[in-house]
Amino acid sequence: MTLSEFAYQIRVLGKLLAVFFGAAVLFVLMILVLIQSLKKPEQKTLALNTTFGKIEKPLFEASLPYGKMKFALDTIDGDYPVTTPSANVYFIPENKATLAYLTRVEALAQSFGFDTAGVKSERINENWVKYEDAVRKLQIDIKNFHFHYLLKPSSELQKLVEATPSARFTLLEDHFLEVAKQTLSSRNVYPAHLAAGKTNLVYLKYDLAQNKFVPAVAGDIPQAVRVDFFRKDEKLPVVPPKYFESQNYVVMAPLEYYPQEVEVQFMSFDKLDEPGVYPLMSAKEAWERLKKGEVKTISVASQIEDSIKIKEIYLGYYDPLSYQKYFQPVFIFLGDQNYVGYIEAIRPEYLLE
Repeated sequence: MTLSEFAYQIRVLGKLLAVFFGAAVLFVLMILVLIQSLKKPEQKTLALNTTFGKIEKPLFEASLPYGKMKFALDTIDGDYPVTTPSANVYFIPENKATLAYLTRVEALAQSFGFDTAGVKSERINENWVKYEDAVRKLQIDIKNFHFHYLLKPSSELQKLVEATPSARFTLLEDHFLEVAKQTLSSRNVYPAHLAAGKTNLVYLKYDLAQNKFVPAVAGDIPQAVRVDFFRKDEKLPVVPPKYFESQNYVVMAPLEYYPQEVEVQFMSFDKLDEPGVYPLMSAKEAWERLKKGEVKTISVASQIEDSIKIKEIYLGYYDPLSYQKYFQPVFIFLGDQNYVGYIEAIRPEYLLE
């Protein structure tokens, strides 16, 4: 065999070895892929702490009496969002009424201009009392010292709503906000979870037919301003009973540098800091319950056209208006036609029937 023939055979053998080695590597890779595909996906164990046992569902106090409606998913990516599989649940302690309430409710009434020597408190029920005269009305929760104050339809209210607003009242918005904050803090009802939360100003017009303030629309001359105080977000956003407006607010008129209180409400609960941790439904599961008519309607247009397109689904905490034992997560649905819907987010097996 010549040297050139030997070199040729070596080259052929090298090519055969390279092909064999490549095939072997490919075969091993295919086996590894097959083994991996046959493996069961690892299930992450949730770190739960269901310290409260089964809990009550949230009561959505501002839900509307609508029947089953048609819905279509119309999110940006056309899919359900990926949401956390568990979340904190906080206990809300229930306060007890004591005889000491008499001093505090009287001081609160005096702060709103009542002559408590002549106007005495009246019991509404076991939890609420009221002060009322010809001009104003104040209702107070003697357990939590929540309250609602209202200037009644009268010549005094008429004077305020008919006053000409400042020509540059929109430049006073920061001032209106500070006055509203002082209205709450001076009565010791401006807790940290409101002070750290968002605020919103809405201009109002008095509706004589309904005897109440309603949002001013384009072309209206506003007669009052409402300042809403929303609870600060936790790890999830916090939503109030009516979604668009808070249960904690101050209405003032006229729109000038020294406005007066026309309506004031404070209804906010403290919660304990040591939470339980509960498992949640997925967004897809919540969507299926929406289609079944199990989601509570919070807002929707007066005339519904065809199906409602759901633009957003997300998790949040529900901030209750009345006493409920738990501050807990809910799913929020936002859609066209002014639709808002709420449903509890905790898995059904962890809720009381």
